[in-house]
Amino acid sequence: MSFTTEKHDHENCVVITLKGRILEAESIEAVIAMVQNDLDAGSRCFIMDMAGVELLNSTGIGMLVRTVKAVNQSGGKVVFSGVPPKIQELLQIIKLNAVMDIASNVQEATQILAKSAQ
Repeated sequence: MSFTTEKHDHENCVVITLKGRILEAESIEAVIAMVQNDLDAGSRCFIMDMAGVELLNSTGIGMLVRTVKAVNQSGGKVVFSGVPPKIQELLQIIKLNAVMDIASNVQEATQILAKSAQ
């Protein structure tokens, strides 16, 4: 399966749904541009729904890091939801889970973001 994205709003947050294999630089640049456009438009609340992600290589990891950095530098917050177990394990091995908020689903991510806004 190739890499696809969908974007919608959910309770004042931008939800970006990622599906497939996150392997190519062109694909991740589109995601980074999408996030940056929303940041430029004033959005500060993001959920990256990764439930449909099958594979993630170093390019995909770079996208996650760049997303967290861009959102944090803009005073926003991003939560990653539905991260598959193999990818969670990878994030633990490389210690990225220490700088990422991870939720089991979009609803839990919404709750995490609501608590952090208080």
